[in-house]
Amino acid sequence: MSVQGNFVIVPRELMQNAWYTHSPTIHLYIHCLLRANYADSEWQGITIKRGQFVTGLKSLSQETGLTVKQLRSALDRLKRAGYVASKATNKYRIITVLNYDDIQIRASKTAVKGQAKGKQRATNKKNKKEIYNIVEQSPTDYSAEIEVIIGYLNEKLGTKYRAQTVSTRRHIIARLKEGYSVDDFKRVIDGKYSDWSGDSKMSRYLRPDTLFGSKFESYLNSVASNDGSSDLDALIRGYNR
Repeated sequence: MSVQGNFVIVPRELMQNAWYTHSPTIHLYIHCLLRANYADSEWQGITIKRGQFVTGLKSLSQETGLTVKQLRSALDRLKRAGYVASKATNKYRIITVLNYDDIQIRASKTAVKGQAKGKQRATNKKNKKEIYNIVEQSPTDYSAEIEVIIGYLNEKLGTKYRAQTVSTRRHIIARLKEGYSVDDFKRVIDGKYSDWSGDSKMSRYLRPDTLFGSKFESYLNSVASNDGSSDLDALIRGYNR
């Protein structure tokens, strides 16, 4: 079995989403993973990139068995959650699976590393507690991104937050897994610094737990609305980078 086109990786983190129990949404997302280009291709003079595919609501309905109404609702959920972007014309629609490379390449590398570590531990006859500690203490695949984000935050604020702090890493990793890019973090830092730095009451909230927590999406949207940029275009620009 070759990697190209015969199978795709489906991340377990999908189970943590509220929409996971909404059958049309999870059905559509799995279908998008399966339909997305493995490599760039040309279609009617347009480059359809890796992680994208051309379709239409009627075609999707025939392929998935979902009604057009169900598809619109499911697509909206996936867009709001940062898993896909969709750009439609009067003739076709291009759907982009955001962070396609992160899902397919990074996850496959992690799986290979995990298998190698598993064999080594079995050979060394590690007990369950030792294995658990090794897994918990191993660095995440997002370490480089976290270093960049915290470095940018410290430079902006003149602070000394540490990239190794557990709560900080947890918040940043959660947002990265939701599909946000490093540039999105920088935009939130810049936007909230502009809003709060001159306010003695609000400036205390210029910290990782607040900036990168559950309100991250609303902060990013407020920045986007203030500078007049399109959320969809921003997502696609992040994907194309």
